Amino acid sequence: MSSELELEFSGLATDKIWMRQCIEIAKSNVDPIGNKTVGAVMMGFSRGLYTGCRHTFINHNNVPHKTIHAEQFIIWEAGEDARGAELYVTMEPCAKRWHNNSNYHYPSCVEYIIRAGIKKVYIGKLDKDFGGGGVQALLKAGVQVVHVLGMEKDIAALNENQRVEPIVQEEFKEFINEV
Repeated sequence: MSSELELEFSGLATDKIWMRQCIEIAKSNVDPIGNKTVGAVMMGFSRGLYTGCRHTFINHNNVPHKTIHAEQFIIWEAGEDARGAELYVTMEPCAKRWHNNSNYHYPSCVEYIIRAGIKKVYIGKLDKDFGGGGVQALLKAGVQVVHVLGMEKDIAALNENQRVEPIVQEEFKEFINEV
């Protein structure tokens, strides 16, 4: 067995259809503070279909309060149905998250995916900011990772012209308290 874990590649039409759905979901919520716009679709183990995108919650003073990544949101939404599921996500899941350049570490998307028991992750675009760290961490944990080819240009376009549309925090109070 090779010492380097292998990323798989796919150009299948069905994988591209699901990735296009992720792109459309990402377009529904562009991050108001300039974070990357990310969309996700997950086929739950019991055949439930879940969708999610990155959310930045704004406090009562209209100041960004907390950012929930697409993968975290979708896993929270699916609950136990995430175990054994397949996840499509526009960007490579983050391997590390820090709070305002402090020493406080939030659980990363990779940690959420591994804990949830997701068996396969399809990625539309590798994240150069993480240098493959998310992919390698998932592979090392035994999660199958597939890069869906031919989607990079469309995914990069998501972040070119961001508009500001904050999410009302009240809609997700239960989620914020759990994360």
